[in-house]
Amino acid sequence: MGHADTAFMISANKFTEKQLKQISSVGLSTASAMCIQQMTGMSLLLTAMIWFGVLVCTVEGWRQLPSYRQKISKIRAAGRAPALVSALAFELAHTPNLERAIDRTRVYGNDALSTSLRSHSDTHRAMPAAGIESFIEEWEGTFRPLSRALRLLNEAVETPSGRDSALERAVAVAVQGVENHLQQFAAEIRGPVSGLYAIGVLVPLALIGVIPAARAGGVVIPTAVFLCIYVVALPIGVTSASGWVLLQRPLALAPTQLDDAVERNDGIGICMGVVVGVAGWVISKQILPWAAPLALVALGGGTAVSVSIYPRAKRRRKVAQLESTLGDSLSMLGRRVEAGQPVETGVEYLCEATQQPLRDIWRSVHQRQTHVGASITDALAYTYQYQSYPSQDLSTAFALVGLAGRSGPPAGVMLRRFGTHLTTIQEGIERAERDLQHITGTLMHTATVFAPLVGGATVAMATSIHTSDAIQGAPLRTDILGLVIGGYVCWLAVLLTALATGLTRGLDRDRVGYRCSIAVITAFTCYVTAFFAGQQLL
Repeated sequence: MGHADTAFMISANKFTEKQLKQISSVGLSTASAMCIQQMTGMSLLLTAMIWFGVLVCTVEGWRQLPSYRQKISKIRAAGRAPALVSALAFELAHTPNLERAIDRTRVYGNDALSTSLRSHSDTHRAMPAAGIESFIEEWEGTFRPLSRALRLLNEAVETPSGRDSALERAVAVAVQGVENHLQQFAAEIRGPVSGLYAIGVLVPLALIGVIPAARAGGVVIPTAVFLCIYVVALPIGVTSASGWVLLQRPLALAPTQLDDAVERNDGIGICMGVVVGVAGWVISKQILPWAAPLALVALGGGTAVSVSIYPRAKRRRKVAQLESTLGDSLSMLGRRVEAGQPVETGVEYLCEATQQPLRDIWRSVHQRQTHVGASITDALAYTYQYQSYPSQDLSTAFALVGLAGRSGPPAGVMLRRFGTHLTTIQEGIERAERDLQHITGTLMHTATVFAPLVGGATVAMATSIHTSDAIQGAPLRTDILGLVIGGYVCWLAVLLTALATGLTRGLDRDRVGYRCSIAVITAFTCYVTAFFAGQQLL
């Protein structure tokens, strides 16, 4: 290949990397404007204004995307602060060496927060305290209680007499910091969420109800105006507001990393989505012809997504159930080992004393010991490798149980303390998230039931009122109005459900996808049911 060809390929690659986002923005805005112009026949000037507005919003969104991703990454990393402080406190309780304790955090996970701490420690290897201070400087703006907790840990190393109390205070500060941050966040977002609820739900639904009154008064409201509002203005505005609210969340837990190749029902999901979508199309054609495209997308797409990712969503729920009882399980085992019982006997006790799915895991460990004759360490390693719950807390717990099997009663104290720390962290986060659920529950119910029902009934009322001969203007087109409003309420169901899930648990792809797929199916069903019932009554 000649130098000219090489130079051309390099310049082409650079052009692609630099201009791809701008080209896609122009294409998206052009396609949106052309579709609206074809559907409504609006003037070229108004079409050009819509094109320019969509273009500006899309380009700005692409430009801000890297900073949004960086902020979300930091929010997720901050959610691991209590676990990191707990791990450091656990290590310092038995080996009061800050540098070694930081190195040992690899056992507890390789999340962004722990990796950043180890990086700062390696940079200041001769002065561990300096590494702590540089780490605090980087993360203090994201989660301020972390700095206080780490300084308490450093104080515990320097003052052996009050070490235990300082370590406990450090863990309490981190956990309380998470709880306080989320409670404060829940109080602060009530206003923005109420505004989002009004602008995204109440005002658009009330606007539909203006149609009959306006036409009764002789005022003709062009359908093109409603298309501009519901296809361009409202989606852009509500999406931007939702993104802003979501980015205000001070911290979140990063989702458990599942292998993308494991337990995906993509083939079955696509087949079922096609069947359900086509069936919805055929049935809608017989009852409400204008709703057929919406049925194809909402029912078909929702079914395909829900069936495809259901096993992964179920796996994540099982992991959450496991982690919610893991702390108590370790505390029970630690007390028995501390009292002099062998770890093997303690594991046998846990086979009956714990809840599912953790019970099956302890049973697998016990069976591996008794049937194969494996040591406790080998049984734990084998069970974790082949069990189906990829939990970092479980991996850490197994490592500590293996250590207890080798060390005896002294390690029982470690197990009990670590179990207590896990329970404290879990309870603190659950209390904070319950405050958020009071707000997000309203959002989800509004998105899936209230807005579709009111929207369907209002559209039925608006299209059932015919104007008198004295009133000029074309009659309302049920097909366009019903399809546009139906599309809006289905889109609103997806957006508000994603927002509610993200506010409560963070942006977990599988959890958000599954809930949104169920929400859009429910919203479509409620919408067409309300419309059909409204037509029959009116």
